[in-house]
Amino acid sequence: MNNRVALLGCADDRAVGNNRGRIGAADGPSAFRKAWKKWNGRFPVKELLEDHGDAPLADQIGESHRNFASALTALHRFHDTSIVVGGGHDYAYAHLKGIRERFPPASLACLNIDPHFDLRKPNPLILSGSPFYLAIKEGVIKAQNLWEFGIGEHCNGSELWEFALKEEVGIVTMNSLEAVDKVKAFGTALRDLSSRVDYVVLSFDLDSVQEAYAPGVSAPAAFGFSPAEIFAMMRVAGRNEKVISLGIYELNPRFDIDNRTARLAALAAWHFLESRYFE
Repeated sequence: MNNRVALLGCADDRAVGNNRGRIGAADGPSAFRKAWKKWNGRFPVKELLEDHGDAPLADQIGESHRNFASALTALHRFHDTSIVVGGGHDYAYAHLKGIRERFPPASLACLNIDPHFDLRKPNPLILSGSPFYLAIKEGVIKAQNLWEFGIGEHCNGSELWEFALKEEVGIVTMNSLEAVDKVKAFGTALRDLSSRVDYVVLSFDLDSVQEAYAPGVSAPAAFGFSPAEIFAMMRVAGRNEKVISLGIYELNPRFDIDNRTARLAALAAWHFLESRYFE
């Protein structure tokens, strides 16, 4: 059972700066590791995780993405599951590219927990809001196999809505979730998505959590999920065998309070792995 899960960091927030976000997420992987080491529980979840450090950075963000994708591809030759921690959410593109290159014939989907579409076109710089635009345009993933869960009606411009609707991206807005069980809705979306593909990547942007619980992020949100809802969704995802990789992004310790965001990120990964291997 040991070392079935690989941990890989992306200690880079240059694209966050390009997007005029709060700098500091480059230290996210380090903060995650410190929080992770403090957890202990009934089951040996900690023993599952093998830390492979941070992928090497290059002078250009695009080259750094390629380095990260190659490293993740290699890790999935020896590990069943991976946990990715960032860093800017632009690395969700490299994340998907790494899984795609490991399983080139397979159909791949992504379920993104995020108030933002992150479908921005690089113009000309790569932005932390560019990952899914890049993934779709480069054929890493089909637009119909991207589901955006928890989208904010107030924080995505009309051009992003037009692109998402034109490309037939799956959209679940936060407003639509207000009167329903959010965890149940997440499970429904994940079942629908996983029924159509071979593998699913779960991308969790910490910006999706209410700011009171997650102040240490690049773009804090007053309107978002609670930690309890996130942990329950992680357990749902962990039990789905097609979800082979979890990405946790935008952890920004520079703006954290009492390490609460880092602890939330680490506990989200814990719930995902505990439900996967011990339920």
